[in-house]
Amino acid sequence: MRDDYTDDVVRPGDPLSFEEFVLRCARSDPHLRTLQFEELQTTLPRTIEPDDEVFLELRRLEGELARLERVDVNSDELRSEHKRTREQKRAENEWALSKATEADNRLRQMFGEACAWEPPTSEHRWLKQFMICQLEQALRDREEEIDLLLRAGGDKFPDRVTYLEERIGQLRRTIDVTRAMYGNSVANAIEATRWVQQLRASVGSTPPG
Repeated sequence: MRDDYTDDVVRPGDPLSFEEFVLRCARSDPHLRTLQFEELQTTLPRTIEPDDEVFLELRRLEGELARLERVDVNSDELRSEHKRTREQKRAENEWALSKATEADNRLRQMFGEACAWEPPTSEHRWLKQFMICQLEQALRDREEEIDLLLRAGGDKFPDRVTYLEERIGQLRRTIDVTRAMYGNSVANAIEATRWVQQLRASVGSTPPG
């Protein structure tokens, strides 16, 4: 629990009033979760606003969708983007495959050492078996990862038409999810504002007109 909720209750010369204490502690309520990381000394707003970051991300996505829907499939813009994305995907796959192979080699080395290790007593044999089981599972997981990366590397990158269609489809799905998130943020802000107004009225604050 944060001690600073009560620090200013005993502030010399100008202690918190009961109303100020109530409004400060109100930040701990789930209704005001978007304000929980602000400084406690900040005045509690009378109106809770929806999440600006979600709103800005929604506008950015909508702008990107509008841009892609205007793009000519034979334009230099799309040709350049298509090539850049293809090369980036290839580089990312090669890097991931390199790291996964490196990890696999290290696990195999450790597996060999674990198998060769002689426990000091019979009471330690379970530990050897436990180590081997852990390494076997890790090796299976790594083999699956490497197999997926090899198949992904062998897949043909979509042509420009397909690439554009897939990008637009993906953006539309992301926009739907983000729009729903923002809708929830708006609904939560309305409910939080109602909660704050009720709280202010109960301790003598004048609600906003």
